[in-house]
Formats: sequence, C-alpha cells, structure tokens
Amino acid sequence: MSAAAFLRVKKLTGAGIVKVAAMHNRRAIVAELGAGGCIDASRCALNVTMEGPDTPQAVAELAQGLMDAAGVGKLRKDAVRAVEAVFSLPPDGGGVDHAAYFSRCIEWASTAFGPVLSADAHHDEAAPHLHVLCLPLVDGRMVGSDLVGGPAKLRALQAGFHTAVAQGFGLKRGAAKLSGRNRAGTAAAVLAHLRAIGDPAMKSAMWPAIRDAIERDPRPFAESIGFDVTSASAAPKPAKSFTSIMVSRGKGARTHAEADRRDRALMGRKPIGFEAVGEALEVVETSPIQTPVKTGTLCSVGFSPAKGSPTHTRPPAMGHLISNDPQHSPERPAEPEACTARHR
Repeated sequence: MSAAAFLRVKKLTGAGIVKVAAMHNRRAIVAELGAGGCIDASRCALNVTMEGPDTPQAVAELAQGLMDAAGVGKLRKDAVRAVEAVFSLPPDGGGVDHAAYFSRCIEWASTAFGPVLSADAHHDEAAPHLHVLCLPLVDGRMVGSDLVGGPAKLRALQAGFHTAVAQGFGLKRGAAKLSGRNRAGTAAAVLAHLRAIGDPAMKSAMWPAIRDAIERDPRPFAESIGFDVTSASAAPKPAKSFTSIMVSRGKGARTHAEADRRDRALMGRKPIGFEAVGEALEVVETSPIQTPVKTGTLCSVGFSPAKGSPTHTRPPAMGHLISNDPQHSPERPAEPEACTARHR
C-alpha cells in the first residue's frame, strides 16, 4: 500500500508574524525545545534550510523588502502577511527521496502562493516534513486570502498538488475529512495508540490542544502513524438494539472539548430555586373560617324562643343595609312578635 502525502496551508496574520514563524522553523525558540515538547533537541542538527536567509530576522526583512519594492503601503492589522505550506511524509518517510520530494514541493508552493521567503526541512519530530513560507504578493498587491480561499479552493489546491507533485513520487492522496461515527472511532484509536507507546506529546503543556485537534479531525494524525482510514470510512453503521437505545446516554458530550464547554456553561448559570430571584417567601398562617351556627327556622315569621335559651337577633336584611330610607333602618322593630302572639 502506498504512503499518503499531506499538505496543510495556513494564513499568517499580524505584525511580526513572519519573524515568529521563521523562529519556529529555525528552532530559535528555546521554550519549544524542552523535554515536554514534540521536538527532539538531539536531532535538530538533522534539519536542513533549503531556501531563504540564515536568520529569522533576515527572513522578516526579506518580506518587508519585497513589499517595499512592489510599492505595498501600510497593511491592515488583520492582513495576511504570509502563507505557510507544510508538506509531510509518513514516519517511515514513505520510501521516497526526501530532498527531491521537498524540492518539488518548494517549486509548487512558489507557483501557488508567491515568492518563497524560507523553506526548512525538519527531521527532529515524529515524521519528516517541510515548512515553506511564501509572500502572497501578486501584481503589487498582498492577496493571501484570495490565494488560500475557502473550502472549495483548498480542495482544488489539494487536488492540484497531488497531480503535480505527490503522484509522481508514488504517494497517494489523503482520504477526505472524517465525520460522525468514523471520526470518533478513528480519534479513539489514535489516542489509544499514543497512550500505548507513551508518546511524549501527552506530557506536553500543549497536549490539551493536540488532543482536541485529534478529536476534531483525526485523519492526518491517523495517517501519520500508519493507520488506514479509507476502510474505516466505508464501514457500515451497525444496527442498534432495543437495549442499546434504552441505556444510551443520548446526545451528551462525546469529546473532551464538548465536555469542557458544557461544564463552563453550567457553572455560569444561576442556581435554580427561590434564592435565584432574590426574594424571600412569606408564609401567612390563616385561621379557619368561623361559620356561625344558624339557630332560626325557614319560616318567614319565626317562632318565640324557648324558655331558658339565649335570644338570637336576626341580622338585618340586605335591603336595610343598602337603603337610605329612614323607615328601613336596622333599629326598626321586627314584625315576627305579632305573629308570635297569634300562635299563642
């Protein structure tokens, strides 16, 4: 099975970014050479500067000199100052002549992205690769965004590079970006492999970012360690049983990055309850309704009260309460007494 060729393109923005990128490519950043990084400092002597000045400062001055000669004025803060193309081979080198392959990559990059500022071949990491810094200068204008473009333009660049360079060295084109179940499975396999071999990257301070990049798009990482993701992409989706559906955790966080975002969102919310509204609840104790005992009868005239029993006065009629007529005053004697006399 032929090895795969990798191409990554990145737009570099911000003042001073050309010098910073050149410092990384020339291994001039001491902090990157620590024991916890991905760079093997004992192998830095194997790196080769294939194009460009000797120092990072000279690389930045070359870029500025080319822009001045072309009459480029002051750039915006977010303007693309350079385009970096990274050409990678598998860890075993893919069985190709590194020098010849990287030379062709430099030629292709200069055609695609403009004048080459520097080109550095690295052999001090897990896989041999080449960094090429290009100045996106076309007809006196800096057009980095146009040269890189969006997803469609990037796919066209990948196809053009494979046809013009990689195919001639017997290298295959990398598989398309994985998605869904295949992406999660491939990412899990890559992480398991790194844990099994005790990869130094897992002890690096950059490991969380590396892990998130693997979970987001594991294809380049899988191919760099020799995993064949083509067959994994075509694997059929297994049917779910009733048991698996019932015990499924649903659409929860499936990656570390998703879990971190979920936890931060939950911690930022207000607690649910009465304290969240800042008001205390007041409990009002109420006594039961006192309903008076009715001792009268349904007779409209009434009866004389029994001897020895308390006398109950009937409440005034509603008409007496709302009437303004003095004759209907509540103090008017009740008429049932006459009826009572007749009953006697």
